[in-house]
Amino acid sequence: MATLYIMVGLPGSGKSTKAKEIANETGAIITSLDSMREEIVGSRKNWHENPDIFNNTMSRSIANIQNAMVEWHLKNGESVIVDNMNLKSRYVAFFQELSKKYGANIEFVKMKCDWATLKERNNTRPSDERVDEDWLYMMFKAYRHNI
Repeated sequence: MATLYIMVGLPGSGKSTKAKEIANETGAIITSLDSMREEIVGSRKNWHENPDIFNNTMSRSIANIQNAMVEWHLKNGESVIVDNMNLKSRYVAFFQELSKKYGANIEFVKMKCDWATLKERNNTRPSDERVDEDWLYMMFKAYRHNI
């Protein structure tokens, strides 16, 4: 039976690292909005230097493509990993419905981190992969209890 793995956590919490481990262990396919954005503009550096390229319309289009990918794989009995922050219930609800529709198991993989660890991991990332520290702290304060 297919399993839908929903990664949950802030940037730097270890979601992508854990997603790769799960994929290696299970053969699940990883889908990631970040990876899709990088594919479109060539690199994370280009994406960060031109943030306006991902306006609401573009972001919705990318999310729709990811949703279609997840549905395709579940429909074909394949396990899938959704490697996004997945902090908002409205985004997660769609994936929960897909898992029900195709009879897939669903597993939430929550990557909880304290602020000091998130900050340290963000600062040790390659410069083009770092996120704005003020934004990261705001997200940490807003969502730390949801993880």
